[in-house]
Amino acid sequence: MKTIAIQGQAGSFHDEAAKQLYGDESLSLSCTSFAELAEKVEGNDAEVGVMAIENSIAGTLLPNYNLIMSHGLNVIDEIYLQIDQNLMALPGTSIDDLVEIQSHPIALLQCQKYLRTQTTATLVQSTDTASSAKLIAQQGLVGVGAIASEHAAKRYGLEILATGIQTIQQNYTRFLVLSKKPGEHDPGQNKASICFRTSHETGALGDVLGLISRANINLTKLQSIPIPESTWEYDFIADIEFPTLGVLDNIMLQLKEKTSQLTLLGSYRGGLHNQQQILKKQAQL
Repeated sequence: MKTIAIQGQAGSFHDEAAKQLYGDESLSLSCTSFAELAEKVEGNDAEVGVMAIENSIAGTLLPNYNLIMSHGLNVIDEIYLQIDQNLMALPGTSIDDLVEIQSHPIALLQCQKYLRTQTTATLVQSTDTASSAKLIAQQGLVGVGAIASEHAAKRYGLEILATGIQTIQQNYTRFLVLSKKPGEHDPGQNKASICFRTSHETGALGDVLGLISRANINLTKLQSIPIPESTWEYDFIADIEFPTLGVLDNIMLQLKEKTSQLTLLGSYRGGLHNQQQILKKQAQL
């Protein structure tokens, strides 16, 4: 049975992503923070960690890249999870019965239109979505609702009062799978995450991007992140898609000549293609 470090409680979106990747028989090791998650993987308390890295609405979780690099972790997989927020409470509760609704502040923000128009309950921030559901179930809190996933409602025996209450329906979070060891060699790998640093010279970044373009490699993400020990200096995180591992090896050699620092964070099978299939199917319904 694989042990997977996640941020949040069982029933959280991190837990749901882990279960989709490794099955219901896997064991989720709950962590109170992303820093603790990285520490558990580095310390071999968990075989892998599942960490959110970006959301289609809120953007990139920049500190998580620093955690990945400072703990020497490797990206070995990814998954895109549609985030559907649901209002839930103890069985037999109606929306009109609610005097308080708890959830993570981001979840409350994502559902603000519904909450503003459909209820007068007091909104209370919590550490994460699943912990709100768990608290209601364990303490039998009457008149208190939670905003969380369907996965959380099933786990804690709560009744869903309203489904899909997020304001923007197409809401996805990308999760990275992290390991202390590099991923196994897989000829099906078609995506990589790299970190590089360029000199402070005119055209230095353009030279790097030109190399990637001429190699017929698809740049799916380019993100600058502050270098903690250097004020106003930045590293660049890039996600690239390539046809073969040989093409990846070749571009890494070329990039080494154009960068002052270059790190392969990991190569893996890209999950974006699967997400595109899901979106295409949804559009046909």
